[in-house]
Amino acid sequence: MPARSSTSCKIAVAPAFRAATGYTLVGFAGGSQALANQISGKLRRADVFISAAPSVNDALMGKQNGDYVTWYFTFAQAPLVIGYNPKSAFAKALQTRPWYVVMQ
Repeated sequence: MPARSSTSCKIAVAPAFRAATGYTLVGFAGGSQALANQISGKLRRADVFISAAPSVNDALMGKQNGDYVTWYFTFAQAPLVIGYNPKSAFAKALQTRPWYVVMQ
């Protein structure tokens, strides 16, 4: 089954998919938005699209967006972490100001 997915989704889903169905997931991993752009640009085709962000799926839904996705469900979530070196030029700013201000 051809699938397009973010790298982390493929690692987690492929073995479980095979165990549950007996089918092998043949995937192409990459960033969710980049893969969605390739699908909508007709550079890649997928029977299944696994993304890390529901908003990416929304951009592939509906007639105006090519009907590439007809439905989806959210099955997992993960927090994001900002790591930095305490000797970095940004360390003091990250310790004293909101992260979103420093990242602008």
